[in-house]
Amino acid sequence: MLAQAEQQVQILKGEGLAKAIELESEARVRALERMATGLSQAGGSNAAAFVTADNFVKAFSQLAKQTNTVIVPSNPADIGGMVGQAMAIYNKVANQPGLKN
Repeated sequence: MLAQAEQQVQILKGEGLAKAIELESEARVRALERMATGLSQAGGSNAAAFVTADNFVKAFSQLAKQTNTVIVPSNPADIGGMVGQAMAIYNKVANQPGLKN
């Protein structure tokens, strides 16, 4: 009896995990669809470029805080240069064949 109850608990946990994964996947699809719609609107590309640059600077800052590996840009005080690097990466990705601008 106890073994059956434990088995049922494991089944319910598995079903709950599967449902959570399904819901997360559906949420990601909706978010990506909204992003695609936003990118196709006027100013969407500029907004994406800003977010890319902002995330690049934040990620670099976090990397510097969380690791013992040091990555130093050629001029650490040159935030504009870092943003320029992020923009170059964004432009390269955005201009790949098969992607809408």
